[in-house]
Amino acid sequence: MGKKRKRLERLLFFSLLGGGVFAVMLFRQLFSGELIWDKFPHYYVAYTGVWLLLLYLQGFFRLSAVRRRSYVAVTVLKTWAYALTLMMAARFFPKVTGSYMAINLVKNSTLLGFFAFLTLLFGLPIYARKGRKAALWGSGEPALLVIDEILSRRRRPLELVGIYDEKKKKGEAVRTVSGVELPVLGGTKDCLADDYASGLDLLISARDRRAEEEDFEVFARAEEKGIPLVYSDEVVQTFSRKLPVFHMDKEYYYYLFRLIREQEESITLYGFVSRVFNIILGLTGMILSFPVILPAVLFQQIDDPGPVFFIQHRTGLGGKAFPIFKLRSMRLHDPEKHPLNPLSGEDPRITRVGRILRKLRIDEFPQFINIFLGHMNLIGPRPEQPRLVAEYQKEIPFYGFRHIVRPGITGWAQVNYDYGATLEDACRKLEYDLYYIKNRSILLDALIAAKTLGTMLKGKGR
Repeated sequence: MGKKRKRLERLLFFSLLGGGVFAVMLFRQLFSGELIWDKFPHYYVAYTGVWLLLLYLQGFFRLSAVRRRSYVAVTVLKTWAYALTLMMAARFFPKVTGSYMAINLVKNSTLLGFFAFLTLLFGLPIYARKGRKAALWGSGEPALLVIDEILSRRRRPLELVGIYDEKKKKGEAVRTVSGVELPVLGGTKDCLADDYASGLDLLISARDRRAEEEDFEVFARAEEKGIPLVYSDEVVQTFSRKLPVFHMDKEYYYYLFRLIREQEESITLYGFVSRVFNIILGLTGMILSFPVILPAVLFQQIDDPGPVFFIQHRTGLGGKAFPIFKLRSMRLHDPEKHPLNPLSGEDPRITRVGRILRKLRIDEFPQFINIFLGHMNLIGPRPEQPRLVAEYQKEIPFYGFRHIVRPGITGWAQVNYDYGATLEDACRKLEYDLYYIKNRSILLDALIAAKTLGTMLKGKGR
């Protein structure tokens, strides 16, 4: 199984290299009239090799990994973004003209588009083929979570053949919440050492990561047979785009998020670009939103005279409180006599104009001030009130990790989960927030912004 996959990966690599060289030669023939560049005859291989190296560094040729169908397109788009960044930097050289950049942009786009097409044509049946067989190692709550996550999907990405667990008898059936029964294939000693191993594409560990030290022979067998071993939380993360907070390896994630915190405290390219973008966005947003806010305030005062802004303290970066600015959408009331968060958008305290402001998210526009001042970003976990944060931190594991990054006007939780104010809602939203913090990127930020814009245009805000 492992040797076959390696052959397929090598075949894909050399197919892209050969096809890429031919595509660049054809492109040069069309634009310059010469098929071979005499001054640099090795240019075609070198040029194509650079892009293949960038793709390789992002795991583009790992056909065995658990991937979504969009993985190929996303990786190519990321690589194209790198190319665009390099070309923009090249503008500082005096000999680089606008027409030269335009031709190279077309060439890069054509080549990477060709790579994507050829890879999808060649590798899509491997990435998303039906009947990929997987087995579970361990049968606790994390295992049941993986099983339910896989079985809940209309198109099941994996076929689960059984469970390895020394706590249960071989041949015994493990019944899941959905009623499906999976056979116990044996204990740890049998894991990947029996006849089932020859047909497996994946082994999913539902044990904590210290099992690598205790049962190293299973990891050694996986490496020897070329069977990828992944952890249950990684599988759930891949399929659901969230982190299951109650079923995560606490020691591993405390270590992981400590590293993320240290990275946030240092200067990174993403952090620098994100901060500059948010400062510009905050200033631009204040200017452009003013013509919208002005009539909104006028109708607000006609409907319900009173303060224009609603100012409330929220918990932000590093757990520090800051004042958040919103257009008032509720009637004046005593906050001590009402819940901290209404349970739905149907709260009777919301005014008629306030309901419209919320649906179109216009009430959030003053938060461009918070973005400009550095309290918030456009994208990030939604900031909560300090009293709620103190309550949630006692009940929900990892809740304080939300404050590793700046909060945002919109975020991964907001575009994936309906509004709610219960403890369970807070837990579900945290799962999406932690996924965002762990996987932050310009591409993910752009996806969240696009989904938020779609919500605004459809008037589906709460």
